[in-house]
Amino acid sequence: MKNFLYAFPVFILLAVLVMPLRAQPQTKPQLSVGLNTADTTITINDSVFKAYEIERIEKMLGKPDRIRTDSFRSSYERFGTAHSKPYSTPITVVNYYYIYDRIGIMLFTANGIHRSKTPDRLCICFNNKRSFTNTKPQPFSPNKAFSGLLKINGQTLAPDKKLIPDTVNYRTAKFTLFGTEFGPSSYTGDIDGLYSLNSELYMLIFLDNEKDQRISYMIVN
Repeated sequence: MKNFLYAFPVFILLAVLVMPLRAQPQTKPQLSVGLNTADTTITINDSVFKAYEIERIEKMLGKPDRIRTDSFRSSYERFGTAHSKPYSTPITVVNYYYIYDRIGIMLFTANGIHRSKTPDRLCICFNNKRSFTNTKPQPFSPNKAFSGLLKINGQTLAPDKKLIPDTVNYRTAKFTLFGTEFGPSSYTGDIDGLYSLNSELYMLIFLDNEKDQRISYMIVN
């Protein structure tokens, strides 16, 4: 009996040592999007893109949660020349939307007379609802807001902070933000958005309201 009592703690210790370790839950790395106006590149999780190559993006992020189309009637205008008359013809424009609901981004086309399925726009949607009504909203948007990191020229954009400097108003022609030049767009004297200047990487930033001036969503092409 005495020997058993001495052996019992040793048995417990050995049992603990050989028990399988419980696997710790793995957290997915935060999505990071970087915009570089100097070399007009877009970086998604350290992968550099010059164009929105949907096959490469799908290999990295997986298939989109939804693929949708939007169509509307328009017209194709052609100016006249010395040898031809101007003319206008009605067309149906069809655009394709690749929506990543789970991460808050969307790629889409901006087609005209030609119909392409290759996206040429990136939309990043944040959790700041836009109250301005002077611009038409996108026909689709992700179900969840973007919660990753967005960097412009290496500087992180904070979606919960006011974006417009106090020295800027709707009369300002241009100002520097994130290491590049922007111009403000306005509605009834209130700045409702920003557009990039002098950069081939064209950015449109849509603000949430005239008071908070936070980013609501952004389109990059």
